[in-house]
Amino acid sequence: YTENLYAIWATAHVTQFTEYGWRYLKPGSGSGVLSNGGFYTTLTSPDSADFTIVIAKISHEHAQCARPTLPDVNVTAEEVVFVLNDNMKSPNRLHFWRSNFEEEKKIEFEEQADVTVENNIVRVKVSVGDVITLSTISDAKKGHYPSVKSEPQFPLPHNDDFESKPISQEAPLCSDQIGAFETHLETGNSSNKVMRQMVP
Repeated sequence: YTENLYAIWATAHVTQFTEYGWRYLKPGSGSGVLSNGGFYTTLTSPDSADFTIVIAKISHEHAQCARPTLPDVNVTAEEVVFVLNDNMKSPNRLHFWRSNFEEEKKIEFEEQADVTVENNIVRVKVSVGDVITLSTISDAKKGHYPSVKSEPQFPLPHNDDFESKPISQEAPLCSDQIGAFETHLETGNSSNKVMRQMVP
């Protein structure tokens, strides 16, 4: 088990507010970079009845694992203003969820007061370290888990030769966040299975 759930809460900023079949809007038409560092992206439902905007403003020091490597830019807080197109069926307000993994007291996927939409304009203050979701989706939830006993602990070091794992499948105890790994036969040695990175 893990108590460092930052990646899970960051992922929830997308998965709690979208469904299979939603599409990303192109850069310049709903996705792009923020003036003071960071980025935003918009996803819409197939019928365009619902949409979700995800904003991330992570400092360079806290984004070392990102791929491709982020440019070394000065990231500072700012107010971000979005102008919604008429075809987005602009609501009166958007649901607002926020995480911040850089503040001394971490904020992990917490619901905030709704953001008002006035004349198709949305304003939101974004701090360094923020991951923010603005969405028409109203039924997002933050899951909870029971406290986990400290025993038994996972045995370390852990070894696996992958020989009992099926070809072209993810091996047990692996959970890819960036890239995709599968069990395959070693190149030049068909009697040995290895984990191979399939997607960067």
